[in-house]
Amino acid sequence: MELITITVLGIDYKINCPVDKVDSLKRSAVLLDSKLTTMRASGKMSIEQAAIMVGLNLADELLQSEASLKSMRSQWVGQLDSLNDKLGEALSQKA
Repeated sequence: MELITITVLGIDYKINCPVDKVDSLKRSAVLLDSKLTTMRASGKMSIEQAAIMVGLNLADELLQSEASLKSMRSQWVGQLDSLNDKLGEALSQKA
C-alpha cells in the first residue's frame, strides 16, 4: 500500500492505495475535481449537491458504457460464430 494525497475542490485527502492502482486513483481524482468544479460553476449548489449530481452523471456514463460493451461483445460473438461455421463448412468440404 502507498499513502498518496489527492486534491478535490482544494481539499487534500490522504488515501492508502495499492501501488498498482496509484495512477488510476490520481487520474480519477483529477476527473472528479474537474467535474465537481464544472458542476459547481454551472449553478449555485452545495458541495454535497454537486457531488450527487456528478456521481449520478458518472454512474449513467458507466451504465451506458457497459451496455455498449455488451452490445459489441454480442456482435463479436455472432461474427465469430459465423466465421466458425464457415470454417467448419470449408474443412468438411476438403475432407
